Amino acid sequence: MIGEETLASERTIGEGRRFGHVKLSQTQSRRRMSRTSFIIIIVSAVVVLTVAGAVLYIMSIGFGPGPWTAAVELSKEPVAGGWRVNVDDVLRDDAWDEIEVWLNDSANLAVWDIRSRDLDGGYPVTAEYGAKLLGTLSVTLTVTDKNGDGFVSFHDSFIVTANPAFSSAVTYTAALIYEPTGERMGTGITFNG
Repeated sequence: MIGEETLASERTIGEGRRFGHVKLSQTQSRRRMSRTSFIIIIVSAVVVLTVAGAVLYIMSIGFGPGPWTAAVELSKEPVAGGWRVNVDDVLRDDAWDEIEVWLNDSANLAVWDIRSRDLDGGYPVTAEYGAKLLGTLSVTLTVTDKNGDGFVSFHDSFIVTANPAFSSAVTYTAALIYEPTGERMGTGITFNG
């Protein structure tokens, strides 16, 4: 009998499981299973959260190759000689270098190419973009970057003023265009003189 115990003990040592014959009580066995279950739950939670984070990241940068156009919500308010268009919400902050401001009256279009370097370096930064012709109107654009960081973000704005004044008989549409896709960022904003 002693030989068989020694042989069994050596066999378990060789397999690396345990030293000798140790019989666990039911309480010890439950604790060991409880710890193992806890570790499995923690590891599973970490894996699920990591995968969910990766999916959200991929969704935030867009699917597939190439750029995508972020949505923007705009509002308007009258100012002396024109209109201020405010950025009320933006899905993603894009560099002003990638943005154009368009103003049309259904027959004519004025386009301003915005530069981030003009709107970077202070709080807030305002840049004048000069006059463009919109039919018979000379329209001037002024852009304000509230953060002064060169990116389109919440609370940024632009003002369009016209000489002669915008006509109350014409509907004008102002919009931000994302240059890499050529698409409008949101629906734009309409106003009359």
